[in-house]
Amino acid sequence: MPVPQPPKFPWAKGNHKSFGAVVVEVHVCKDEHHRVFSMHQLQGPLDIETALKWPSGGQEQVAYALLTETLRREALLGMLVRMSKEPTLPARLLTMTEEERGVVTAEMTERLKAQINSVMDRLATAAVHEAMREIAGGL
Repeated sequence: MPVPQPPKFPWAKGNHKSFGAVVVEVHVCKDEHHRVFSMHQLQGPLDIETALKWPSGGQEQVAYALLTETLRREALLGMLVRMSKEPTLPARLLTMTEEERGVVTAEMTERLKAQINSVMDRLATAAVHEAMREIAGGL
């Protein structure tokens, strides 16, 4: 099955004939104990106006986009770690057969899923508590 192609980048903010686009800012903070915190928000009024016209006010689309970016970052990090142990990996990837590349892809996919599951196990309860506080206030 062919991979769907996005509209040509850069995407202009707002709702257009064939697509809508918003900018989501992600703020990242690392404290003195090396703990990482984050929050995100739509960048400006046009982003809010656009997202509010989407199903669920853009909540689902933003969540999906942030999750996709998480997976991309973790996959790249996994490749960089692997390259630190196998410096010839980029050159080898170029010369592998589709079958060999499929084996590496499957192996790296399983590692990525295990890493994401490990992070989810640590963060899921806190995320649910935050969602409860956001909708109920003051919990």
